[in-house]
Amino acid sequence: MARTAVRGTPIPPTFFREFGQTAEQVSFFWDDGIVDGGIPRYEIRRDGDLLENPSAPPYTDTDPQQGRNHLYCIRTFDDEFHYSEPRCIEIYFEDFTAPTDPSELEFSELSVKLSWEASFDSSHIVFYDVDKGPGDVLARTTDTEIVLTDLDGSERYNFGVTAIDQSGNESGRVAIDYPVTVVSVRRKL
Repeated sequence: MARTAVRGTPIPPTFFREFGQTAEQVSFFWDDGIVDGGIPRYEIRRDGDLLENPSAPPYTDTDPQQGRNHLYCIRTFDDEFHYSEPRCIEIYFEDFTAPTDPSELEFSELSVKLSWEASFDSSHIVFYDVDKGPGDVLARTTDTEIVLTDLDGSERYNFGVTAIDQSGNESGRVAIDYPVTVVSVRRKL
């Protein structure tokens, strides 16, 4: 009866480093991992998601998100899919892109409540500056609505909302007038 040799657990690369990082991509280089049988192959993951199974370095990730830390891990595996422990590094990508402009800004005349659709930013954290005119900020919030009180009924307001991410990038200011100007049309009979 023939015995099957038991293979040892593969060994990950001892050197796994990034190079050439920009806001849109990062490349990686590593030394050889060790396997008991066959040629070492590699698995690279970002935040737990499989990116690629390169056979040799280098590897370039062209789709990281700005304003976030990404955890990159490499494992060695053999031709029978035995995997090593991972070797990991964390990389921060600066945020250079402003959030999208808030949209669908509106208010409820009964309570003078402003509301808007959330802005998108790659960091997933957006603040909103609510103002009653350029330079007259009333509040900073992460909510997409705010109730305004103590308004003068005889005054006209130009409320605005600007989205801001953690890096200080600002969207354009979206504004709405209160009270709403109604234009009446008279027809001759």
